[in-house]
Amino acid sequence: MTNKLLKCLIVEDEKPAQRVLKRLIDEHPDLIFEGVCDNAIEASRFLDSSKIDLMFLDVELKGSIDGLDFLRIRKNYIPAVIVTSVRSERAIEGFELDVTHFLEKPLTPEKFNRAVQKVLKLGRHQPQSVSIEPKPAHHHILVKVLSARNENLQKKIAYDDIIYAETDVTKKGAIKIWTLSDGHFLSTCAYILDDFEGKTPLIRIHRSYVINKNQIDSVCRPDKFLYLKNGVKIDIGEKYMENIRAFLDES
Repeated sequence: MTNKLLKCLIVEDEKPAQRVLKRLIDEHPDLIFEGVCDNAIEASRFLDSSKIDLMFLDVELKGSIDGLDFLRIRKNYIPAVIVTSVRSERAIEGFELDVTHFLEKPLTPEKFNRAVQKVLKLGRHQPQSVSIEPKPAHHHILVKVLSARNENLQKKIAYDDIIYAETDVTKKGAIKIWTLSDGHFLSTCAYILDDFEGKTPLIRIHRSYVINKNQIDSVCRPDKFLYLKNGVKIDIGEKYMENIRAFLDES
């Protein structure tokens, strides 16, 4: 028995699974149900407004952002996480994102209690009076790659390996990522372009472009464009000129 009840949030788009998880939470002596969200956007808003200790997160959330994408792109606090899925292979992806435990569907009291016990043993929940430490910085990003052969193909890319990334106007919801090692490929999830911003050595120079500042060859500030070392010319957006000025001051 812990000194305080862990406040729990369910992020699940299937009503039967929501009901099962709520019942299991209500029956557990160390947990208290705080809310349920049907998708990642609702969950992000809930976490911004409420203090949660433990989140039960469905991996296969419907919509443009699934459970693991949600963990990748959320920049604010995330509590201890138990991911749920019918596919055990998704557990490996989850553990790369520092989740606490994997709970395979169909849900049973035995599986549920083992997962919760691991959270309790690790002491992953934070008391209200304790400040939350930021997550350690990552030097890579995991993206979904558009492929005719495999819809679930994923690729880990080191930030240092990226030359630039751009929104693909010909394919809605996709970006092009050019890398030093593999040339270029298309990735789903255009919102991931935002997640590149501020990750050293990447800087944003346009609403449609993020570049590796180490790949800049020359900058033409009056005409607002630059050349990369591979010869590509990219326009600089007016609102992003400050990023270029900061780069030139560093040089």
